[in-house]
Amino acid sequence: MRRYTIQVANVGNADVAAGGVIIADTLDDHVSYVPDTLVYSSPDGTKSVADDSSGTKYPLDGDGITNQYVFKRRGGTHELSFEVIIDDAKDCMKKQIVNNGRVSFGNTNIPFTLTTPLNFKARVKIEKTVYKGHDNRASCNGGELETGPQGEPVTYCFEVTNTGDTYLKNVKVQDQTLNFLENSNGLLAPGATTTMAMEEAIEVDLEGDAEVTGEPAFKDGQQIPGLGPVTDKDPAGVKITYAASIQIEKTVYPGHDNKASCSGGEKVTGPQGQRVTYCFEVTNTGDTYLNNVKIKDPELGLQKSLNISLAPGETVIVGLEDTIQETVHSDAVVTGKPVDGKGDAIPGFGKVTDQDTAGVDLTVPEEENGGNSPRLGDYEEEEEWLCV
Repeated sequence: MRRYTIQVANVGNADVAAGGVIIADTLDDHVSYVPDTLVYSSPDGTKSVADDSSGTKYPLDGDGITNQYVFKRRGGTHELSFEVIIDDAKDCMKKQIVNNGRVSFGNTNIPFTLTTPLNFKARVKIEKTVYKGHDNRASCNGGELETGPQGEPVTYCFEVTNTGDTYLKNVKVQDQTLNFLENSNGLLAPGATTTMAMEEAIEVDLEGDAEVTGEPAFKDGQQIPGLGPVTDKDPAGVKITYAASIQIEKTVYPGHDNKASCSGGEKVTGPQGQRVTYCFEVTNTGDTYLNNVKIKDPELGLQKSLNISLAPGETVIVGLEDTIQETVHSDAVVTGKPVDGKGDAIPGFGKVTDQDTAGVDLTVPEEENGGNSPRLGDYEEEEEWLCV
């Protein structure tokens, strides 16, 4: 990509009103105007010049444009700047791009020539990032480092930008740490960006470079003589981290139904012999697996080991059928050992634990002949008075 600047100065002794000077330019056949990049600047202001609807996007071709502001006398200078892309210069043996233009004022025509040496600057940039989840790369780009437990889904993004002024072909992205290799189809224009992605999971701590290479080319895909491939690289990675935790909810409800009514409430009140069921609902609230899960409630004589590996978010319910013999409120305690997806212990993590309380209240019936309510066999003697 190239930026051209045309300077026009009034060297006369009188101001020239806006619209009095015509500025025209014909682009070289080997370049294309970048739409909406023409800026007109003067001491009195600056404005962008839009497409003039002449059939091409370039406002200065054909009849050109007129001066947008007053030309001040004795050196008042206006500048017109714009950008072009070099499409194809392989047949320019003089290794330069030539633009011819003119400035007209009244009956005066002043030709000018813009000559640009073809010193191409081919460059490319890659940005490797990573984020949690799989969404068909909709959330690209991410960050330089993502953390999570083993098995956490992640997406790697590889954003490639052509930061030079040539086209690039055979753009290839490779990341040996991820065994990733992908080629971009077609040409990557100056300033253009393409994004590649790879969906993976965190398995080990991993950080490495993604590297991009591209070959400078003309718009028709022909390689530019004398220019070798361009390259760039950028790192990103993942790190395993864990947050292990466990939760127990102890509840109780009246009756025996093989724990079908779990969960219950915090308390049941009833007479001696009343049937009740205790529920112990254990949930893995962390992001590790849990082995050696044990539930203890000494007051109820419960000590149970669960021969399972409890996955993150998984819940298991243990029931205990009993009867009310006395008022009892006790703590149930659960413990578990954090492990990775393979069942191996995680260094630096001890057991996780939690506890919860529930219980029963015994109701005692009134003692025989106690209380205030008369029963069969009880009587009171009443006195009767007769008035005469």
